[in-house]
Amino acid sequence: MSSYQPPPTPGEPSGGPGTPPFTPPFTPPGTPQGTPEGAPPGGPLPPPPAAAPYPPNVQPAPPAGYQPSAGPKRLVRTRDDRWVAGVCGGVARYSGVDANLVRLLVVLGTVLGFGTLLVAYVIAWVLMPEE
Repeated sequence: MSSYQPPPTPGEPSGGPGTPPFTPPFTPPGTPQGTPEGAPPGGPLPPPPAAAPYPPNVQPAPPAGYQPSAGPKRLVRTRDDRWVAGVCGGVARYSGVDANLVRLLVVLGTVLGFGTLLVAYVIAWVLMPEE
């Protein structure tokens, strides 16, 4: 009666001392027989191409249509777009809407809010710096 022996694993001798190591039954085409274990078929990979870094003090060009900003936006009272104190013109410029729309909202808010926005307008007049 013979005992069961599992098949040999790659790199392990199959029959005992002096026998060649086990080789898999399929070898991909183009793989040399002496390829080290773990190396890709066809030999070692070529090194990746070196990236060309920018010189130390040169920055890449900005994208087309780029407009640099003059700094952070500030909420200021305007000199050229004012009727009373420039608060509505400053709020409109800061938010990017028409100044007449802001003025209309302030008047409607003052009438419908029993003068609440009029008080807010006076506080903004005092606290907002002039441009």
